[in-house]
Amino acid sequence: TGCPVARAVMTRLSAFGALVVHRGTLSTAALQPPAPPAAPTADSYDAGASGSCWGGGFTAALCCRGPGGNAECWDGVAFSHERCCSGGASGEAGEGEQDGERVTEGSGDDQGRVLFNEQLPDLARSIRESLAAHAEFDRKGLSACRADGTISGRSAPALRRAREEVEQALRGIGEDPTAAFALATPGVDDIYANYGAFLAECPQAVLQGTLAKLERMLRQLVATCAEQQLFRACQATTPFMFDLFFYFVLLKYGLVELYAGHAGGKEGVGNVTASGLHRGWLLLEQEERVWYLFGALWRVIWPRRDYCACVEAYDYYTTMHAQFDRSLHLGRGDFVSRMLRPSSEVRRMADVADHCEEWLSKDFQRIFSSYAKHSACLPGAIMENMVCMSRWVVNGRVVGAVNTAEMLVKLLTLSGTCLEDTLWPFSKADVQYNFARLALHWQEADIGCQAVNRFGQPLLQARCPEELLNDTLQRLLWEPSPLQQEPRFGACTANFRDACIVDGELLLPEDPSHWATDSSARLSRRIALETCSEVGRGTHWARISDLGQDFAGLWNDREIERQLVGYVLNLPEGSHNIWHNFHWLVPAVARLRDPALAFGSRVPARVTLVLLYDGYTFAESAFEQDGLRSSPDLLMQQERRLEGWVVRQAPLLQLLTASPPVILQSVKRRCFGDLLWGHDEMRADRELRHPQAVGRRSVDVFRGALEVRHGAELRSLAGDFWQSGSPAGDDGPVRLLFVQRAPRHKRSFEDVDKLAAATLDPLVAQSDIMWQVVDDLEQRSILQQAAMFSSAEVVVGAVGAALAWLLLMRPGGQVLEWLPRDVPPSLYRCSELWNEDMLGMFGGLGRLSGVDHVCLRSEPGAAAAGDVERRWQGAKATVRDAYWRTTNLQVDAAKFDRWVREAVGRARRARVRE
Repeated sequence: TGCPVARAVMTRLSAFGALVVHRGTLSTAALQPPAPPAAPTADSYDAGASGSCWGGGFTAALCCRGPGGNAECWDGVAFSHERCCSGGASGEAGEGEQDGERVTEGSGDDQGRVLFNEQLPDLARSIRESLAAHAEFDRKGLSACRADGTISGRSAPALRRAREEVEQALRGIGEDPTAAFALATPGVDDIYANYGAFLAECPQAVLQGTLAKLERMLRQLVATCAEQQLFRACQATTPFMFDLFFYFVLLKYGLVELYAGHAGGKEGVGNVTASGLHRGWLLLEQEERVWYLFGALWRVIWPRRDYCACVEAYDYYTTMHAQFDRSLHLGRGDFVSRMLRPSSEVRRMADVADHCEEWLSKDFQRIFSSYAKHSACLPGAIMENMVCMSRWVVNGRVVGAVNTAEMLVKLLTLSGTCLEDTLWPFSKADVQYNFARLALHWQEADIGCQAVNRFGQPLLQARCPEELLNDTLQRLLWEPSPLQQEPRFGACTANFRDACIVDGELLLPEDPSHWATDSSARLSRRIALETCSEVGRGTHWARISDLGQDFAGLWNDREIERQLVGYVLNLPEGSHNIWHNFHWLVPAVARLRDPALAFGSRVPARVTLVLLYDGYTFAESAFEQDGLRSSPDLLMQQERRLEGWVVRQAPLLQLLTASPPVILQSVKRRCFGDLLWGHDEMRADRELRHPQAVGRRSVDVFRGALEVRHGAELRSLAGDFWQSGSPAGDDGPVRLLFVQRAPRHKRSFEDVDKLAAATLDPLVAQSDIMWQVVDDLEQRSILQQAAMFSSAEVVVGAVGAALAWLLLMRPGGQVLEWLPRDVPPSLYRCSELWNEDMLGMFGGLGRLSGVDHVCLRSEPGAAAAGDVERRWQGAKATVRDAYWRTTNLQVDAAKFDRWVREAVGRARRARVRE
């Protein structure tokens, strides 16, 4: 782990031991079950300040090279570049040298050859040997842990006792991954301490022991890093603490590969089930606890960060997601053959991703730290690196692929449940499986033994291949995992009975049914509630009433108040952007009005909306966020802005409540019979897989609620707008709405009159359409806007929030979304095909509402489908490219005519289908 900043923390971890590789053998010297270590102190951390800067593998050659030196060597407290590299530290050597040794990391000819995890070759060799021995045991029927879950053989008594310990411990906490204490499993610890005796006959038991050890280590880290004086140290240190986790991943997915029949380069025989892999051991349940603890650790170190928000660089990441989902098809069985074919789109994509070359000379531990500190789109980071992995394998730079795959496994630990909540083009199991394949077999692609360590020394000395064979590439290129486990999902909603809000804080009564699945809440007296929005997820803490507190004394009139419903909603403060507002409004209305749901019959007169702005507040740290919450001036400003916002949004708010909403922090004391938290998650730009995801039904419920509350007024306003007293019949003209943005907002159509004269007016003359242009949309009331779009059959407009009103169009409606000219394909996916861009801002809304959508570019002709290179060079986009949203539209008249006529025909055919 060697890093000076780690010394204090690692001293405390040493009592737990670690599975380490030393000269090709796995050392068990420190594996005995430990007593709980003492908490670190500031004195222990500062102990190194008075001594030499060098030791434990740290040298001036490693740390003092270049301006500021190697950032991984400094903690800013005991060890700094100024103190250690200025000539005053004991043991100082000249910059870049130590005992005649010069660092060659990432320089010159070594670019892409440096394997940063120098223990990996020995670890991989050891695991390969263990897997081979296990395969032989299985073949001869000698394995103690059988495929049917039974245990036999001479080790059976110890194995049975250990497994029963895990079963009883998990049963005692209800298999709760959040339980705030480690499982007591001494039998499993004994197996871990003597793992060599069990690996061949029951590797599942060793996996269970590894998880138990890893769980205890992570719990200690969480407790240690929470201490203020060690907070910064942990930020720099923790990225290095993955050795034990890597051992677990390599052994587990090595077994997956073995059981799937992939060993030796043979074709796979099918998927691997969890039961077939675990063989009766409770690996999945304890692994969930480890993933939870990784999340808890990162929340301590980098608080309040949603790594799957993907709001920053939004256009780039959503376009990349759509490209992966609609173009690359990583999950198809022909992915490898397509990657090996130079003319294929996926291969050309890898060939143009030359920005990957810049990363080859970087330290991947530092890249991980940078992602952990700054990334707001972990899936995008993984997709970027998946491209680079494929590029490097195909180009014979397998070491770069191994470094990248290892970093991706580290990135998974940041994700919490966000990678499972959404249908990304990959899964956590896919990433781990491909890391294991590369780590276990990369030597087969190390042409001429090119791999070196950080000091330029060769890692392999014999049996290196002379050329890169297709069979080897097929073994190392990306492949979906044969094992796909059921994911654990985050929860966007919660229901509480007889709860209160006191001084702006949610206060929940002591009720075991509320936290039956969260034992940590019982100990901390707090419960974490998720805020789910289209800009990511956050956490809001509610307090559990103290034992013995007179909760009943908080009610004013309990009999009346128990009939009331408090509905806490997370939404953007003062937003008039209908695209954003639909993302909370639709699921909120569905939760109250859908008769199929538990609260689907709630009457708005009984509902009080309690507004929370946390999920849309961006702050660098928990301390800054807390400061924002506690500001009285901020609350006063929010209340003043709320008054004007409520007036404007009243028609939509009336679908939820009959009274003005209140801000959570302004509530002094109110109690409710039912307190509802949050709403289902709605994302136009991604397809969600968890059970609390908005779908077509929620949109239909919202439309129905709008019709019940405002239907008559909407029909009257639509008649006035179209200058027609009734909707057009099946044989009447199609209603076309042309949305023109105000000139000051840019993205306005130029030459609207010419487009109308060439296309729209002739269609009117033929009685094919009636059309209206609206260029003052923001000046119109909410109901007027709703009436225009809900009565239109074809909508034509530039990319912009106004198109979100398509959600109210009847199923079968047609939307033409126009893009300015010369928008880089890597910054906005615009396929010019009907219903092809279903992971975009407006194509996604069409997917949810049953409305047909097509994105069109203003320039003449069809999109260059073969222009793969431009589509995959988002990393080369210029600042000027990023400002395409300030460009007006010069639409080609012939193209406009063709697509409008096609949309009108489709709308008329949709009438017949209805």
